[in-house]
Amino acid sequence: MNSDKKLSICLFSEPNFLSVNILENLLSKNCVVNVVTSHMDHWKARTVNLSDKSRFSIISKKEIHEPLVSDYSIFCCGFLNKHNALKEYQEFSSKGDFSGSKNLVIFPFEIFNRKKFSIGNIGDNTAVIYIGDLIGPRIDMDSDLSLPNFLSEMIFKKQLTLGIGEIFYPVFVADTSNLILKWLFSFGPYGKETFVLGTQVSGSDFWKINQKLLGELKIKYDKTLEVRTVPKGYDVENLSCNLQFVLSETYGWLRNNTVGSKNQRLVIEKPDVKIESPANPLFANPLSLFFSEKHNVEIKSVSHSTPDLHSSSFSKTNKKKTSTLSRKLRPFLILLFLILIFPFITISIFFGFSYISYKQFLLGKTSSAGSMVLVAKTFAVISDKESLGLTYIPVIGRVYSELSFVAQVGEKVSDVFLNLIPASRDSINIAQGILGHDGYDITGDSSAIASSLSVFYQQISNIEQETFNASSQNIYLADIVSQKVDFEKIKNDTRQVIVLFSNLPKILGVGQSKTYLVLFQNNMELRPTGGFIGSYGLLTFDDGRLSDMVVSDVYSADGQLNGHVEPPAPIKKYLNEANWWLRDSNWDPDFPTSAKRAEWFLDKEISKEVDGVVAIDLSPVKDILKYTGPIFLSDFNMNITSDNLYTNTQAEAQDNFFPGSRAKASFLTALSRNLISDIGKLNTQQKIGVLKSLYLALVQRHFQIFLHDDASQAAIAALGWNGSVSYPDCGQGCYPDLIGVVEANLGDNKANYFIQRQTSLQVDLKPGEIDRKLILTLKDSANQALGPSGVYKVYIRLLIPADSELTRISAINGQNQVNLSPEISVTEGRQEVGVWVQVLNGDTRSFIFDWKNIISLGSYSSYGLYVRKQAGIDSDPLSVLVNTEGLSASTDSRFTLTRSGGYSYNTNLIQDLFAKLWINKY
Repeated sequence: MNSDKKLSICLFSEPNFLSVNILENLLSKNCVVNVVTSHMDHWKARTVNLSDKSRFSIISKKEIHEPLVSDYSIFCCGFLNKHNALKEYQEFSSKGDFSGSKNLVIFPFEIFNRKKFSIGNIGDNTAVIYIGDLIGPRIDMDSDLSLPNFLSEMIFKKQLTLGIGEIFYPVFVADTSNLILKWLFSFGPYGKETFVLGTQVSGSDFWKINQKLLGELKIKYDKTLEVRTVPKGYDVENLSCNLQFVLSETYGWLRNNTVGSKNQRLVIEKPDVKIESPANPLFANPLSLFFSEKHNVEIKSVSHSTPDLHSSSFSKTNKKKTSTLSRKLRPFLILLFLILIFPFITISIFFGFSYISYKQFLLGKTSSAGSMVLVAKTFAVISDKESLGLTYIPVIGRVYSELSFVAQVGEKVSDVFLNLIPASRDSINIAQGILGHDGYDITGDSSAIASSLSVFYQQISNIEQETFNASSQNIYLADIVSQKVDFEKIKNDTRQVIVLFSNLPKILGVGQSKTYLVLFQNNMELRPTGGFIGSYGLLTFDDGRLSDMVVSDVYSADGQLNGHVEPPAPIKKYLNEANWWLRDSNWDPDFPTSAKRAEWFLDKEISKEVDGVVAIDLSPVKDILKYTGPIFLSDFNMNITSDNLYTNTQAEAQDNFFPGSRAKASFLTALSRNLISDIGKLNTQQKIGVLKSLYLALVQRHFQIFLHDDASQAAIAALGWNGSVSYPDCGQGCYPDLIGVVEANLGDNKANYFIQRQTSLQVDLKPGEIDRKLILTLKDSANQALGPSGVYKVYIRLLIPADSELTRISAINGQNQVNLSPEISVTEGRQEVGVWVQVLNGDTRSFIFDWKNIISLGSYSSYGLYVRKQAGIDSDPLSVLVNTEGLSASTDSRFTLTRSGGYSYNTNLIQDLFAKLWINKY
């Protein structure tokens, strides 16, 4: 081959369809390719369609006696036989000298889950890529990968058997091939392992999409099947994939090609389908050609009797009558069409103007947004009136009943938006007033907001009633709204927010100055309420304005404590602290309890009383920095961004710290003041983003509030913003179950930066007993070179009902399993089961907790499961499986029915999870 001025590529691969796509793509780019394989005949068969064979050769790997040298090399194996992938890679490594070339090593992602799968060290010129569920024309149906087997089972057995919680990551072969070549000829993910995955598709959704294409399919779940998972801590490249389109393309190819070694032509159809088509083949239904190949499919050719067209007089007369009739009917048909389509046009215009209004609102153009809402409301009213008149038409009137409901709800939602626009303006005025230097009418603004929210409460109640009435009339969309919208929660939250705005002047120091303690919690050193308290601040409010802010190092205050305070036993035993200080005051996971204790220490250490406590960790600060942009700290000559916040804070707060130093306090004071100042300078759209970040921080427990004002604190608690460990109330006749994991890093390091966790919970509901098993898996990705600073020394507490009976706690490390001796205490109606463990650098350990309650579930109408998220943690995977043995039960739509009596739910725990399961009496 003449390779002058052409790039040479070594493609070491089995003849899988991804490799064939890659080869074709390389040849289209004028490359010279040497295919090295042990499957010569198969490769020749798969490239027989390539007309120009001058720029690629197929070489048996047995003929390679000297190291291969090329500009680029690609290894692509495991897509036909995943068990041989590692062996093939070792042969590939031994056959060539790849030190001077760019190398891509490509495996299917599910190979990663195989035990002891490791390719060793990765050089800077090598990228290891794990591909998701590869699909598309020319798919290898003889492969032992999961997806081809699923497809074969659906096609030939008309069923789909899945493991519980199975997730698909479909990627189109053409998109994958293009991405691989892009990486090969550019910088690419060299020096690391990367996963290329499509958008996640649940097992049930995968079944539904295939059922649309293949006809009726059975689905069943097998708990013995291993579920494929994607490990955390690796780079992921997401490739969007329209699964229905890609499956359609794949099945289209399979219909016209033989399948695998069986040389069997694939026939995909719905059995016992009768398709009638005209006699003229030009007008035949193309599906008839498809369905007729197999099973009892009957295709009838329909012949039409026609008059004698040889008579010219008959022809002319018939044409004339038809033409006259058409002219008379045309205006009527056009008018009828316009009448039928008009409600759909007007409701579409409603949605269009509503969207424009929303965008205008985000840009801070509230007047324009209000005008657009009024226009949208007008079209909703018109659509409603038109739809009501058409509901009486037989058959199709049902469609207009649904449309009328949409229009009526749209009209009421428009009123809601019109009411909330002035409330949003008043909220922004208050935010500007708090951070500004000028006086403002906080009493008037907060009262106006409370009044608007009262109207909002009534409007939501009206929409709820409208939905209930429509649902009772069998309106399908009303049922959907009832399932998706929790009206009671919205109304309850609104009541609490009204209380807060009514009390806001008092909270912000109108009439009397108010001072609040702010605990800056570093969640890279996780503690029960969010993180280690390295610094604290005192915020003072006068007449609605932030009048003073002082940030201090916690060690400065702790150094002034006189006397001895006995610490909790784990702090004394595992942290080796003989005394208790403000910095460790947040030992109780219930934030109001820890907040009161922090106030006590503050009073004893610096003789300062406050009116409440606020705790915040680094997560919301990072989110707010995305809106403010970089903040320049002139005293430290550095820009702080959301990307470098943690590293720079650590450098100033820890690396430059020594006893008596004020560096940490000065740095945090400068950061806090500049951040508050920059928030005040943001435009309306950015301020809305900041308010959204703060709201999410409250919901996700990165920001917790405790106030002395009883009415305000009760409202905050009802909203779930106070960080309390509250026992769930799931209603009359419901058995409430509390489950929570609380970690405390007692290693005097910031190892949480490297920790990845995954939680699996199984609940077995029996007539006389509830059994639970929780598996917490912790992976420490810290490099071993970090030494003790990367070791995760953690005290883990499990929060469960006080009357629970613990049956076992064990730790698993590799193949070893040992039982642990827990420290158990009962407080505030809950039981705390604690163990102290270590996870070494680069290690993964799992901890199993088993407990039960002896209880007669038959006397309850429902079971409420409450899984509490720990403060300071962003989000971690949680899988829940609820089994019902000897009970008939049903649950909400989030859970998937796995088999008779079993329900599963997989999520990322970004906030508390509450689920209710109804127990049906036999």
